[in-house]
Amino acid sequence: MSINILIIEDEVDIREGISEYLSEVGYEVKVASDGQEGIDLFRQNKFDLVLLDINMKGMSGVQLAKEIRKQDKDILIIFITAEVEHALEGYNVSALNYLLKPVEEDALF
Repeated sequence: MSINILIIEDEVDIREGISEYLSEVGYEVKVASDGQEGIDLFRQNKFDLVLLDINMKGMSGVQLAKEIRKQDKDILIIFITAEVEHALEGYNVSALNYLLKPVEEDALF
């Protein structure tokens, strides 16, 4: 059984880097560049994990996590952030953990 991961990240290099690495090691990955695209993909697919940028233009990662939780209260969410202080906001919406930018490959496991 394959693990399906949704990456919602507005920085192209980070989004593509994480996606490429996770795909190479065998995960099924879909990507979104903003909150609306991310919520649309989430509604159309079944995911096991969401990697979510906490600080995006438009809909923030925290707002998006709340919307995702309305669809699936048990989904695993890990925030991606450049600042640890922002990661603390994620725990208010039951984020599992956070990754600091730039995301290193060894941080993904």
